[in-house]
Amino acid sequence: MSLCVPAADALLLHMQVPVVPACITIVGNKKHTFAKRVIHFGKPLTPKELGLTPDSGRRELKGATTMIMDEIKRMREQDLIEYKKG
Repeated sequence: MSLCVPAADALLLHMQVPVVPACITIVGNKKHTFAKRVIHFGKPLTPKELGLTPDSGRRELKGATTMIMDEIKRMREQDLIEYKKG
């Protein structure tokens, strides 16, 4: 395992395990201690869906990270839209 690869990336590459995107969205008054929090777990993303193999390099990891973050952004936007609907 390379020391230059962050631990989560190394785990994803070498163990070939799915990643579950998660998003915590605070809705309402964010300064209020008891503001509502929405916790949203996405569909598990397999290394194959992310385009990763045990031999993947930095470029593939960057692409996978972008895909995961895009999914988290999508979940957050969905949570905010649903909150505004009431």
